[in-house]
Amino acid sequence: MNLILITEAEAAVSPCVLSDARAGHLRTFLHARVGSTFRVGIVNGRQGIATVTAVDERSVAFTFQCTEPSLKPWYDLILALPRPRSLRRILFQSAAMGVRTIFLVGAAKVEKSYFSMHLLREEEYTPVLIDGLMQGKTTVLPQIMVLPKLRDLWAALPAEDTLRLIANPATEQSVFSSAEGFPVIAVGPDGGWTEQENAAFAGHGFRHALVAPLAASFLASSQAYFIKPSKSFLLSKRFPSFSMKTPWLIFSARAALAFSSKYSFNTVCSTQFVLMRQKIADL
Repeated sequence: MNLILITEAEAAVSPCVLSDARAGHLRTFLHARVGSTFRVGIVNGRQGIATVTAVDERSVAFTFQCTEPSLKPWYDLILALPRPRSLRRILFQSAAMGVRTIFLVGAAKVEKSYFSMHLLREEEYTPVLIDGLMQGKTTVLPQIMVLPKLRDLWAALPAEDTLRLIANPATEQSVFSSAEGFPVIAVGPDGGWTEQENAAFAGHGFRHALVAPLAASFLASSQAYFIKPSKSFLLSKRFPSFSMKTPWLIFSARAALAFSSKYSFNTVCSTQFVLMRQKIADL
C-alpha cells in the first residue's frame, strides 16, 4: 500500500482508528509508532499526511490533514467480461493505473454465466478497487458499469470528445495521441471480437491500435515502478531512453508475468502501458 485510504465516515472521527488489514500494514510494513507519519487519503477526496497517535496489537489511531488534490482518472476501459480470477486482477490493476469507468460488456465469445458471478456485486468489487487505489496512490473510486448486451454500450459511452481505441495485436496501426480526446480502450475476450462486433465499434468511432510488441517486452520485465512527481526515472533496462516525469503508478510486471497466458489480462495491462507512454509524450 502506497496510500492508506479511509472512508468519509472514518474521517469524521478524530482520531481515526483502524483495526483491519490497513492497521496490520501500518504496523508490519510501515512500523507505525507514536509520532510516525504516513500518506493517507479519503475515498473520492483529498489526500495528505497522517500522524500516529496510538498503536496496540489490534489497531492504529492517527490524526491527519488532507489538503492535497488526488490525481484525476485519465482513461476509460471497455472490457469483454473475463472469468472471475482474471477480472479481479484487472480491476485491481486498472484502479491503480487511474481508470475512470470500467464497462464490463457481453460479447459472442463471453460465457453468459460470467454475468452471475459474485464479483459483479458492488460490495464484492469495491474492496478490490480500493486496494488498487491504495497501490496507485490515488483516491478516485472507478465506476463499474455491467452491460450484458454490447448494444447497450453505445448509449453509456461518455459524451465528451474521446480517443476510442480497440486493442488489437494484429493491426499495424500504433500511432495515436491522447491530445485527440479522453482515451477509451476496448479489450475483447479470448479469441477477440467477432467481425460484427468490430464493425459495431468502427461505426461508433473506434479504431484499432497495436499493443502486442510492447506487451512482450514489458511482460518480460520483473520490476515494479513508482513514478514520483518532479523526478525522472528510467522505466526499465528494456526502455533505457524512456524517462518519466509524471506522478503515476506503473503496475507490477511480476503480477502480469504470473498470468501471461491470459490474453485479456495481458492486453489490458499492455494497452494501459502504451497509453501511459503516449500520455508522457504528449506533455
